[in-house]
Amino acid sequence: MLTQLRHILIISLFTLTIFACKKDKNDLQSQIDILTSKNWKPATIDKNVSSNPVGKIYYYEENCNDFTYQFGVNNSLKILKEKGCYVYKPDDVSGKYDLSAMEITYEETTYKIAEITTDQIKFYQKLPSSSGYDYVVYLLQ
Repeated sequence: MLTQLRHILIISLFTLTIFACKKDKNDLQSQIDILTSKNWKPATIDKNVSSNPVGKIYYYEENCNDFTYQFGVNNSLKILKEKGCYVYKPDDVSGKYDLSAMEITYEETTYKIAEITTDQIKFYQKLPSSSGYDYVVYLLQ
């Protein structure tokens, strides 16, 4: 009787482990699918404030929305800038994303990813205390 219970317990734990791992892979693939599903543009209206980091938030307002974020399936990121934007920096920007760490990196800066949904991507960066804010939040839609 004790041996049967032990076998049932081992089989149950093994089954739960397999399903838990499969779910993680599905979630990761789902996030990649969302990231790569379209070209993302900077936005100013947060569609989900509940995913913000805790603290005083400053939303980054882009003064030139004529560029796109393109996420690749190979963890690559390209920010394509249109003519007329960023006269001081005319080239496109390359970067990368890491969903296991929930980070985006470009121009030697790493940002934490707060949200990846079909409606928006949200990432943020900690600010110095002298700024009067805790985080700057970037929105893509």
